[in-house]
Amino acid sequence: MWLSLFWMACTGGGESGAEDSADTGPCAGAALVEIGDGTDPFVPLLDGGAVTMVHGPQGGWHMLAGVRVSHTDDIVSIHYTIETVPDRVSVSDNSYRVQLRDEGNCQGTYWNMYGYLDASELAVGELDTPPELLCGATLELTIAVEDGDGKGAEASLQVTAAADPLDQCGPPEG
Repeated sequence: MWLSLFWMACTGGGESGAEDSADTGPCAGAALVEIGDGTDPFVPLLDGGAVTMVHGPQGGWHMLAGVRVSHTDDIVSIHYTIETVPDRVSVSDNSYRVQLRDEGNCQGTYWNMYGYLDASELAVGELDTPPELLCGATLELTIAVEDGDGKGAEASLQVTAAADPLDQCGPPEG
């Protein structure tokens, strides 16, 4: 008898447990992902917009992003990648496991995600830094989100890489 009560408590008392599914609760629906500029509050990035290659204090470069997610649990895994267009060279590949900030209406946000840039595959001679190789280039940002129940979505958009004010756009003059 105790084993039966334990099983019912763990499964919600139903035989299939389906009544506890996220797809039948108040936030039912397909998961949605929207890419933002990495700031709080969330600001959507526009397809074709400029994104700065931030020159970090330790000498590397990164592109910040944020995400607005709808219809998932609040704990999610995020895979944030950046590729060159049209040749599809990966210049950033980052994974996060985070708790979304509840924004109401079955939405949550997460911001300040670093897309660390590695342009070494594109290097030509002494031209080897992101501002030398990517400035003005079209890049595709992709963010895939999945919660613990396997519910998720993916979004992509194309942006133009812009130089940090600390950097010169393109190869050094000289």
